[in-house]
Amino acid sequence: ASEAETVIVVLGARAEACRAALDDRPVKIIVNNRWAKGQSTSMQAGLSALPKNISAAVFPLADQPFITAEVIDALIARYRRALAPVVWPEFDGKRGNPVLFDRRLFPEMRRVTGDTGARPVLLAHQAKAERVPVSDAGVLKDVDTPEDLEGA
Repeated sequence: ASEAETVIVVLGARAEACRAALDDRPVKIIVNNRWAKGQSTSMQAGLSALPKNISAAVFPLADQPFITAEVIDALIARYRRALAPVVWPEFDGKRGNPVLFDRRLFPEMRRVTGDTGARPVLLAHQAKAERVPVSDAGVLKDVDTPEDLEGA
């Protein structure tokens, strides 16, 4: 388990089938009925579901199942020390996921449209970002096909 205070899972396509897999988990489930309009709509649904007093949020992606609680906790710890607008893990000098965003960036994230997610916001603030070196290559792995999962 991670130090994350609240875990929100945003579901889109095949939401009901996915919900069944989460029934016994301590998560808040949000269904994004606008999922076909792009990743930004899921990000915005998640932002809308956050507690009002939250200081930052971590955004793991569904196609990156190898993200560990330890990585999330390292991002949270660095954020608490530095209060940077953006914090991300790095493996072997490469930026990974998930990315933590300070609440000051939430208004910008709400304005993102299409299938880009928070990338434009991350890029706009990368000069002030904190990077957390990790020894876990899982921060770089995407799983988009059954073959990707088998090869991981």
